[in-house]
Amino acid sequence: MVMLKTDNLIHKKSSGSYVVLFNLSLKNYPKQTVMIVQSLVNKKHLPGVYLTINKPYNTLINTLNNNKIHAEMIIFIDAISNLNSSKKHNDHSHVTFLENPQDLSDMGIAVAEALESIHNKKKFLIVDAMSTLLLYNDEDLVAKFFHFLISKIRDMEVITIILNIKTKKDRNLVNEVGQFCDTVLGV
Repeated sequence: MVMLKTDNLIHKKSSGSYVVLFNLSLKNYPKQTVMIVQSLVNKKHLPGVYLTINKPYNTLINTLNNNKIHAEMIIFIDAISNLNSSKKHNDHSHVTFLENPQDLSDMGIAVAEALESIHNKKKFLIVDAMSTLLLYNDEDLVAKFFHFLISKIRDMEVITIILNIKTKKDRNLVNEVGQFCDTVLGV
C-alpha cells in the first residue's frame, strides 16, 4: 500500500532531502493525495509547502479540512486560480496566488521562498500535479523545471513529493523526471 511506503520513506530518511515521484492513476489520485498529506502533516507533524497546479486553493483547502488535515501547517502556492494575487493574499496569509501555470520561473521562486520561510529543519514540498503542467508548458520545459527544482532543494531538509496523474502523454516526462528522484512509485 502506498501509505505504508510513504510512512516508511519518511521514517527511514531522518536527515537530508528525499524526492519521491508518485505516478498515480486517476482513480487513485484523490485518495492517495489526501493520505500523503495526512501522513506528512497529521502523523509526522511536518510543516511544508503545497504547490497546487491541479486544484484551486479553495477546493484544496475544503478537501483538507473535510479530512481533518491541519492545513495551518502548510504554505500554499496556487498556480491555477488566476485570481488577483494581492486581493487574495490579504484574505489568506498562508497562500500565494501565481498569475498562471506557464510562468515556471515565478513558480520556482515562490517555492524556494516558501520553503526558506519555514524555520523547521525538516519540512516537505508537495507538487500537485506534474501532469497538469503539460497542459500549459512544453514537455522539455517541464523536465528542466523539475531538474532545477530538485537540484535546488537537495541542499535543504525537504521531503519532496511530486504527484503525477498517469496519462499516455506523460510517459517520457515521468522517465526523465524520475531519474532525478530517489524513488518512483506507481499506484
